[in-house]
Amino acid sequence: MIFSSILLFLSLMMSSPDINFLSDSTSTAAALDTIVLKPNEEIKGILAGQILSTKKKHRSEYAIRAYDWFKDAPVMGKEEIAIWLAKEYFLNDRLKCDSNTLFEMRAFVLMNEQSLLGMQAPPFTMKDTSGVEKSLSDLIYRGEYTILFFYSTDCIKCRMATAKLVDFVNDYNKGVLNVMAVCTDSSKSKWTQYINSHFYIYNPFVNWENVYDPEAESAYHMLYGVIDTPKIFLLDKDGIIKGRNLSVENIRELLENFNKEKEGMDEFFKGLFEQAADEEAVKSLIDLIYTRATVSENGVQGRLFNDIFHELYLYLKSSSNYDWQCGAAYIGEKYIVGMQDRWKNPNFVEKVRIAVELFNRNPLGSKAASLDLIVPGGIPLTLDDIYGDWKVLFFYSTSCGLCQEAGKLLAGMCAGFSNDAEKTHNVKFIAIYTGSNHQEWLGHVQDSPQSPFWHEVKTADENARDRMYESYDLSALPAIYLLDKQNRVVAKDLNPSTLEGLLKYILSKNDIQ
Repeated sequence: MIFSSILLFLSLMMSSPDINFLSDSTSTAAALDTIVLKPNEEIKGILAGQILSTKKKHRSEYAIRAYDWFKDAPVMGKEEIAIWLAKEYFLNDRLKCDSNTLFEMRAFVLMNEQSLLGMQAPPFTMKDTSGVEKSLSDLIYRGEYTILFFYSTDCIKCRMATAKLVDFVNDYNKGVLNVMAVCTDSSKSKWTQYINSHFYIYNPFVNWENVYDPEAESAYHMLYGVIDTPKIFLLDKDGIIKGRNLSVENIRELLENFNKEKEGMDEFFKGLFEQAADEEAVKSLIDLIYTRATVSENGVQGRLFNDIFHELYLYLKSSSNYDWQCGAAYIGEKYIVGMQDRWKNPNFVEKVRIAVELFNRNPLGSKAASLDLIVPGGIPLTLDDIYGDWKVLFFYSTSCGLCQEAGKLLAGMCAGFSNDAEKTHNVKFIAIYTGSNHQEWLGHVQDSPQSPFWHEVKTADENARDRMYESYDLSALPAIYLLDKQNRVVAKDLNPSTLEGLLKYILSKNDIQ
């Protein structure tokens, strides 16, 4: 994040204290404690200088002390220093140590070097209770943050952590949260019993997946260093590890800090872009920010380019302002995909490329792409067959908590417009099921609003469903579009509140006319 990067820069500018390892472990620990809050690269430089300036006969002893201290450092993310010391000095035989220490170093590096703070979370796929494969990569993109929770059913600490985690996620209200709960047992019966007894999740904004891998085919032990349990990681929406070896209390503190930081940045961007009158003004402001952010590639501005444009892209993309959404697409096309060599995370670049491609489908003013649909009775129809002065397309999934909440709001909105006795506000709400399970859809339809202004439909077949995904941006659900009588796109990427305000404004203008 940007504020963290600024703090990093300021800390790099501070002078490094002289470290004196002296001759005992207590003095070494006290010395290392004075530099632990510094950036890892700076710490490595300090340690390398100290080891080099130490008499040869003491170098191995002092380096081992530093390794032991950083292996269990009180500050998250400093395990990287221990791994660096092991690889830089001992695993390549530059310095000597006894066979037991060397074996322990090899094991520590092997179990931790793939899941360090700031790294891309190693992907894996496991099966849920029904035998369906669930991918961590797929889950990550469904929410703001993902909690990776490794546990075993006979672990007392795991049960305590489970209770705290369930309480936390059920109370969480700062956005969509993902949890992948990985059971490390080999007994499926114990696993399913544990799920039924402990994982009661009722927050609709939590995507919770229960998975296990009894044969360890995913190698999760090696990928995430799961030697004992519980073991908890926190990932951001790009799959970057933001916390490791956490407690539930740690997660709460981290998310509170991240959300406060994001709120501050959002307010800054809001004040900045409210001055832009149209799409071209938005793009001009983005270009100006780029110029300012790259004044000096060796200065803080240069290092903050990725932080600024990452956050700015996400902020504009999530806005209900179409000009700002166009600005996000502009950033994605020009400054992310167009400058992909500047971005360390190829997955993020590819995700942005796809998002820009999807956004450019069905632009405002164009006729919405045709859909081959059916009603619950199996009768085929298209958007042209549904008559209305205005049409709301509501794409949803039955397993999506946000979709459930949005559906309730839209149903209330539909009732409000259809009950207007004085004016004929012919607004049709078209709820489009995006899944492929016909029976699941029919079960959902039974609880849907019974109104001539509300239409429950789904694609006619798999080919029609594929065409729907090719024609509309359904990367995040719910997806809401507003069309006019000719099926031209008036607005898209709406939330229920923005839609309601827009409809009231449009209908009031029509009433005056």
